[in-house]
Amino acid sequence: MSSNTYDTRRILKSQKARLIGRNIIIHEVVESTSSFLKDALTRGEVSSGAVAVANIQTKGYGRFKREWVSPRGGIYFSFLIKRFKRDITPLTLVVAYSVANTIHYLTGIKPSLKWPNDILINGKKIGGVLAELVGDNLICGIGVNINTEQTALPEELREKATSVFIETGKKLDLTDALLNLIQGIDKNLTIYKNKGFLYFRDRWLSLCPRWHDVIYSKIGKEKTVSLFHDISETGTLIIVDEDGKKQLFSGEISYE
Repeated sequence: MSSNTYDTRRILKSQKARLIGRNIIIHEVVESTSSFLKDALTRGEVSSGAVAVANIQTKGYGRFKREWVSPRGGIYFSFLIKRFKRDITPLTLVVAYSVANTIHYLTGIKPSLKWPNDILINGKKIGGVLAELVGDNLICGIGVNINTEQTALPEELREKATSVFIETGKKLDLTDALLNLIQGIDKNLTIYKNKGFLYFRDRWLSLCPRWHDVIYSKIGKEKTVSLFHDISETGTLIIVDEDGKKQLFSGEISYE
């Protein structure tokens, strides 16, 4: 079986009564896995814990509706948690941390994290997380470049994005990688549900080498220079500028 093909039988056998992964739905092509879950939720066709997976997304998206290029070889999936009672900001950090840990486990390469939702290797983006609320329901999408070849990426992204294959020259079994990602996220979401984000705060920071670095933060059209001071107990970014300490609840940051 090709490393870029999911083994449906193995995936069906893996389904357990956990927080996520109780029902794993696999598609060849969808616009986006999050859009699929939104539509299925509206029609009442999915239960809490459902995971939607696609080999290819034609309209994958990230924060601010930016396109997430989704060729074959990447892992693209979203999960649903109904009646979600927590803030999505710390959850985004927990999921990104879980993805980074799984990549480390599968490859031996230790990714870094960039607030709030990026997973990087050698400064290039390998994955991202987007959590959205639909009423009181959470839909969280994850995209990870696993076996993605450089030629499959648009030329303008080749200096900014990478994949496990580009970094190692080796292709992973997508089924194994997907199941490890789901299990890792599920385990940490259960811990987060019981212990809150404080359990993960220092763990998240340990994967953020640019902590205490100068950053450029952008909210809307306003861009400011500040110091990345800390992450709060609720996952917000604490910066220091000429006016003192501030918390960022949203927006984006860059280091250059």
